[in-house]
Amino acid sequence: MPSDGGVEERLGLLYFDVHPDLNVPASVVEGALDWMGVAHMLGVEGAVEPLSRSGPRFPLVGDEDVFLFSYGPEQATEHERCVIESRGLNGIPVGEVAADPEGAAVRALALMEARCDRLLVHFDVDTVDFTDLPLSENTGRNKGLAFEAALRALGTLLGSGLLGAVTVTEFNPDHGEEDGSTARALAEGLADALSGLPRRPAAS
Repeated sequence: MPSDGGVEERLGLLYFDVHPDLNVPASVVEGALDWMGVAHMLGVEGAVEPLSRSGPRFPLVGDEDVFLFSYGPEQATEHERCVIESRGLNGIPVGEVAADPEGAAVRALALMEARCDRLLVHFDVDTVDFTDLPLSENTGRNKGLAFEAALRALGTLLGSGLLGAVTVTEFNPDHGEEDGSTARALAEGLADALSGLPRRPAAS
């Protein structure tokens, strides 16, 4: 990504997701492409060539440019765990984020801001435990963060002066309350995290 001066800027990816999405077609029977996004950006062996090479460079990002934030080691496939180990990918597991959401986010930023010019924060709502707030397509229970903990960490990450973009994925409104309160909680939480304002009180 060139800057205004024409110099190539280095992009860092803070991947806030309980799943590392490092699969390739041969590693998962279901073959869901959204389980493979990071693998294709990194050009992992077995990734689909036309997808891996669809960006302006190959690989799209380097191993040291990716940080797996709040990933669940138990939620990763054996293939994903092997990729994390063999490539030395940096990350903080979900249990550590749950124990100290802001502190974990500060640690992640300290590493990534030292090596990147711009940061992309990817937030998958399935990092929020389904039993705490049913937001995601994935209905995993007792595997993720409490909603408030996720937003505290997200707000810290989005406070980076290097933030270039944020993506939010896989919200499924059909799993929430029919009155729209689940969707409203997500929208308000994201707005607070993006604005840097303190969390507003939850509706009674």
